[in-house]
Amino acid sequence: MSGIRKLLPHEIFASFEAQGFVMPAPVLDQAERIPPGVREAMDWAWRRRWFKPQPTRLAKVQDVVVVKEGLVFTRTLDLIAETITQHDERDIGEGRAQAEAAFAAQPVPADTTTAGDLILLCRKRGAQNYGHFLIELLPKVWAARQRLALPFRVMIEDVGPALAGVMRQCLALAGIPEHDLMVCGAEPVMVGQLLLVDGITEHGSYMAPLVMRALDAITADIAPEGAERLLVLRKPRSARALASEESVIEAARGYGFVPIIPEELPWITQVAAFKAARQVVGVMGAAMTNVAFCKAGTEVTILAPDIMPDTFYWFISGLRGLAYLELRCPSLPPNRGPTPWDGEVLVSPERFDTVFGPGRETLMPQAPHDWRRRATIMDAMFDDEAYCGADPALEANRLDPRTHYDLYGWREGRNPSGWISTKRSLELYPEVAARGECPLFHAILYADDNQLTALKAMRGQNIWPG
Repeated sequence: MSGIRKLLPHEIFASFEAQGFVMPAPVLDQAERIPPGVREAMDWAWRRRWFKPQPTRLAKVQDVVVVKEGLVFTRTLDLIAETITQHDERDIGEGRAQAEAAFAAQPVPADTTTAGDLILLCRKRGAQNYGHFLIELLPKVWAARQRLALPFRVMIEDVGPALAGVMRQCLALAGIPEHDLMVCGAEPVMVGQLLLVDGITEHGSYMAPLVMRALDAITADIAPEGAERLLVLRKPRSARALASEESVIEAARGYGFVPIIPEELPWITQVAAFKAARQVVGVMGAAMTNVAFCKAGTEVTILAPDIMPDTFYWFISGLRGLAYLELRCPSLPPNRGPTPWDGEVLVSPERFDTVFGPGRETLMPQAPHDWRRRATIMDAMFDDEAYCGADPALEANRLDPRTHYDLYGWREGRNPSGWISTKRSLELYPEVAARGECPLFHAILYADDNQLTALKAMRGQNIWPG
């Protein structure tokens, strides 16, 4: 009977070393504007803070059909679970029907020998969006290039001419020439040997550090060039344009910002501009994905519709080490897009100093976020095996030990290791505990350089801090 199955062990042939990371919740201005239901949709990620290592895996499946923006079905009509990306039950049902018809029309299995083409799947739901392609698909190509000695072709979505040009530029820099691209539309595609890269992202809930490694490698030869302060605008009369845009531009210029519309620039020019910037302000949308090219420490302010549930740019900023602020703004008519938050974004003049000027500094934590260093500190603080061994019931818990400690363990008086005292952390950070936050996680996320050095030195000692 057909169903949904995960990749099988024999289909997985390579992987990248997984990295865990820590992320503070975003700094929000006008957070009270966010409706409870929208806040709830984001809070579960914002409050997670510790993201356990998830491997990026390369797999090969044989004699399959690709339908519906990247859904992959076997000849037994099993759907490969790892190819589901924001597809709903209706998509899956329609995809299975397309797959069944395709296999019926071609009863002889496709070529699964080494003579047949190796084809890498670079399609997903939402691939027509620049941000989805850049963050969730392009790194898969780079990852495959790192692990595969054999040549392969890349299956991409048939998109509009503007994005198609950008995709070809990106893929060329990743080592994929034009003649190795396989552009596909709505029709099912039979494939003898299909390569899958799994574990790069889970839209809205996870983004692997490998994404930034891939983008750094692909754009290594693009030099920074442009203004230090950018106001990122959307095309005129597009969804989520700025309300009273001219007054916002005038205010931004007064603070030294240069307005740009990335869509109207060559892609390499966009990358160079964001690499050069030290402050970036823009409405939440695809063009702001380019903050992935900014230097660590760059100040990024996202102007977000108050009703828009999105964690995408927070993930990018956290992994890049950017100083990230979200200003939640009213969404006004006219609505020029398909979603309720596609109206014009209103930034009131009272917020200009926060958005463009020194008012921003009053909201931001003093310590810049460096997830690599803080993840190292986290490793020094925890003994995962001992934490679970202290209570056999934890072994069966779905949460990993660090997430369990952050949510429950510190409240229960558990120690994260033999050298860290939860009791002492409560004494040192009573105000943090009073807010319902884990004192140890607070210290790891927000400590300054000197405090971080002291924390790391505590490993192997029997008290923390002294």
